[in-house]
Amino acid sequence: MKQFIKALDKYRHCFKYIRNYFPEISEEKKKAGIFECPQIRKLLRGNSFKDSMNQEEKRAWQAFSNVVSNFLGNKKASNYKELVTEFVDSSHALGCNMSSLKFII
Repeated sequence: MKQFIKALDKYRHCFKYIRNYFPEISEEKKKAGIFECPQIRKLLRGNSFKDSMNQEEKRAWQAFSNVVSNFLGNKKASNYKELVTEFVDSSHALGCNMSSLKFII
């Protein structure tokens, strides 16, 4: 999540959505991508956040959502390697530094 938020253009609609959606979080924390679990879950549940993204951002966000739902929970999906690989690839395309995740595959 931190790398995803840091990769966003701070002047585009997607980051502005985060600014408005979490007014209680300081601007510095938003820019640094520092969010707690309840805030991340809130973003994952809502469709409005995804609607504010371009195609590249949507691909990375969907991959992140898939990893959270099918890999990080109590049940690991049988295709977790593909999910993590897609997450790393889409994050790289967005400009995130995700090299450390390659070790869990």
